[in-house]
Amino acid sequence: MKRIATCALLALLALLACASSCSSHAGLHDVAVASLTSADSVIAVRLSNASVLSGGVPRPSRGYTAFLAEDGTGSIASTGGIRGSIVQWTPAGAFFASAADEYVSTDSGTTRTPRDARQQYEIGRYPLSNGGTAAFYVDSANQPLYTVAPDGSSTRTNNIGLFQNNGQCGDRIMSLTETQHSTDLESSAAEAYASAHPFDPMPDSFDLLVELSGHDGDLPTVVGVSQRDETLESGQQMFACDGSSVVIPTLARTHPDASRENGLDPADGRLVLQSWDLSTGTRTITPVTTSEGDPIDLSRSREVHLSQGILVGREYRFVSARGDVYTVNIDTAVGRYVGSIGTQQGEERTVFQVTERGVYALTTSPQDLRVTLTRHPWDGGQEQTVLSTADLAPYLAGNLLTDSLSIDSFALRPGWG
Repeated sequence: MKRIATCALLALLALLACASSCSSHAGLHDVAVASLTSADSVIAVRLSNASVLSGGVPRPSRGYTAFLAEDGTGSIASTGGIRGSIVQWTPAGAFFASAADEYVSTDSGTTRTPRDARQQYEIGRYPLSNGGTAAFYVDSANQPLYTVAPDGSSTRTNNIGLFQNNGQCGDRIMSLTETQHSTDLESSAAEAYASAHPFDPMPDSFDLLVELSGHDGDLPTVVGVSQRDETLESGQQMFACDGSSVVIPTLARTHPDASRENGLDPADGRLVLQSWDLSTGTRTITPVTTSEGDPIDLSRSREVHLSQGILVGREYRFVSARGDVYTVNIDTAVGRYVGSIGTQQGEERTVFQVTERGVYALTTSPQDLRVTLTRHPWDGGQEQTVLSTADLAPYLAGNLLTDSLSIDSFALRPGWG
């Protein structure tokens, strides 16, 4: 009798799991992975249940990828889940991943190519000049970088250490880290510092710029090194690069010694540019000021954390993960706070993509799970609603087996808009 009840429960859960993936919803059609195409679509959306645990109960990983036209119609397929899933759309296709596979979607269909190892957490994906992408994952103490070709095949480069401040310079994938957490890089950092500063005392710890791609062995290549500066804090998904230097928007903390005991806030500070010369490996810190010469203050309610940006001429335009928008000239360090878009309050969630024209924000309503894409000009002008759909709601709601899902990322068709 107990066995029959168990089988019945499993059958019910299977039906529940199928409920949001075995039928179509109005203008959104469920298709097999191979039949998922980007034809006639302008946006790719990646959904997943970010955690495999909910209330202490194990949950199977679940993920979907949808392609939508401007009227909100389109197709969706079950493409597996991975935490932090990122979709990147290049002229060769839309690239994304599950825990086990790399996917490439084109106007003709979708290919799925197994990776050499399962990965549980994706933290970055960057377009390459050949039309492929570089995908960056976390695997315990190793953060492997996979170079994914346009056909979906991939090669792996290991990177031992902790790298949470990442971006690209052409096809070079780079990261700003420090030796307090990336201890395996201490000897390389000390050697580079001694070479650049032969008469200076050796610091106890270092900030360093490293290249995660194109190296042999398990340690990234040290590009630049400087004495550790505890006042600086920056965790980015992108940064500016003009070919000769990497420029990173950074919080210069007012209270680097902040703690619960002293009541000081570590998020209080001012915006600075952290610039690394790629030929000499030296770092320069420049305060960002307004056109009137005033500093740009940062706080918990106005930050630059996990920003995405684009370099337009000599102006770097970027938006933080919470929707704070800035522009800054990387030569003069004259910038401005444009404003805040979207919210990350309560259950509402907004994810962003930047283009030369403005910031695109994809917001999920907590009330009815309606998904809306808006465009916000860099000059702070009026937002424009691009598309809105309720057809993703059944997938976002999930079920007893998968729990709720969220939109991890989206990508616009290259050249659209």
